Formats: sequence, C-alpha cells, structure tokens
Amino acid sequence: MNLHYFLWKFIYTSFNIGIEKGFSVERNNFAIIRANNITPQPFSMKTIFDDRVFSSLGIGFRHEVSSSILIAFEYQRGYIEAGKINQHFTYNPDYYGSNLPYMLENYLFDNFFNDRSLRNSIYQQFYLSAGLAI
Repeated sequence: MNLHYFLWKFIYTSFNIGIEKGFSVERNNFAIIRANNITPQPFSMKTIFDDRVFSSLGIGFRHEVSSSILIAFEYQRGYIEAGKINQHFTYNPDYYGSNLPYMLENYLFDNFFNDRSLRNSIYQQFYLSAGLAI
C-alpha cells in the first residue's frame, strides 16, 4: 500500500507498507569437479524463504514542467524484516557411506562456526520519475 499526502504546493510525503512474498529454490544433482573427473552426487537441497514485511517513509518534490508533464524526486527511508530461511537436505546415505555430502558439511560448518543469524535491515531509496498528466 502506498499513500501520498501533499504538505504544501509541490512537497509531499509518502508512506509504504507491504509484504514481500516468500519463495523457494530447489537444487538437485550436484557434481564435484576435480582435475579431469566429474562426480555426480545424489543430493538435493531446498531453500525456503519466508514472507518479509517492509515499510518506509518518504518526502518528495513534484514539479510541473508544462501543463501535462510532471517530474518528481523522492527520498525514502525504510525497514525490512529479515524473514526466516529454512533449508532441507535430501541425500542417499548408502552412496556416501560414513561421510556427509560436501554441501551439507559446508552448511553445518558455516552454521556452527559463523554467526549466520539474519538481521533486519534499514534501507534508503531515491526515486526520480516523470509522467504525463491527462
């Protein structure tokens, strides 16, 4: 939802609020390439990104170049939620024997030794727009 309110003549403020729709990414059949050898691996990874809420406030200036041409400049500052990321791994344990798949080892290593917590973000946007008034 995007709301505009004109404060004085050509100066306006804006307020935006919304939800960024979540999505998922699925990766199948990885391969390890070493020297002249390509080894396919029976492994799949599905990453699910949850919906994220965002909002912003802005201030802008609109100018009429002629009776039908408008130009506007707006600055917005906002906040967007980090959202959650879930990862699901599927692999054939018989293929790997007593080892874990390379991608799963990397994932576990990163989450164990590195701070992988997601943080909310503050963002800025500059808009320059032009249009025709009918």
